[in-house]
Amino acid sequence: MATGVAGSAPPSSHGTVGGRTHAETLNYIENFDFPFCSEVSKYEKQAKIGQGTFGEVFKARDKRNRAKTVALKKVYSFRSSFL
Repeated sequence: MATGVAGSAPPSSHGTVGGRTHAETLNYIENFDFPFCSEVSKYEKQAKIGQGTFGEVFKARDKRNRAKTVALKKVYSFRSSFL
């Protein structure tokens, strides 16, 4: 199973991922701006609709456009397990 940042090179035996150190990779992930993701506060959770190994899924409604229903996934943090 490959680990690391999606679309990057797998970790090398020298503790780097795609040319970045482990600390640089964590910093990159923490500060990444997800341009196509809305703030969670924009939505009102209605019900939990699923749960699995990697997270939970909720049915939610847009607070401004009440007709828009979405699914929100809360991903569990497994930093030390995967990087």
